[in-house]
Amino acid sequence: MNEKDKINLLIPEVKTKCLEIEAKCKEQGVDLLVYCTYRSFEDQAKLYRQSRTHGNIVLKASQLSANGFPFLSETLLGVEPQYGKNVTNSAPGESWHQYKEAFDAVPLLNGNELWEYEGNEKYWDIYINTISKCGMVSGKSWGDSPHCQLRPGRVNPLDVLSPAQVKIFWLNS
Repeated sequence: MNEKDKINLLIPEVKTKCLEIEAKCKEQGVDLLVYCTYRSFEDQAKLYRQSRTHGNIVLKASQLSANGFPFLSETLLGVEPQYGKNVTNSAPGESWHQYKEAFDAVPLLNGNELWEYEGNEKYWDIYINTISKCGMVSGKSWGDSPHCQLRPGRVNPLDVLSPAQVKIFWLNS
């Protein structure tokens, strides 16, 4: 899926802000690659399972069920073990990506992604400052510089949305 198609998956308010952030960064000489927008609950479960033991997964699944989200527990337990480095602390349902309210982007220099903040502060700072100027929230404060979301702070969607609300998104993912 190309970048424009990914951006089109966002809710209208976030899509508009994403395009605004891209344009304002470009005005300052920084191109962006928006590489992740909407993420299904299953895809989130796969990312969460990376680098975690079976015991960690069973414990998290139990917590999800106990908190009224048995369908998220089933999703987490239903994906095969995944291998790779830890890339998220958010289990299925715990990321605003599942609700189309978040995206991840990285600055580009001569078409190359600048994944590391260190040594590329100028480019990252333009992106991060533009996020807040456009009314969005940067994940930099919790160590996730590429992340941009609509909701303030590091709020877990499962603390804000009811199980019935989450299930609607889950059924449509």
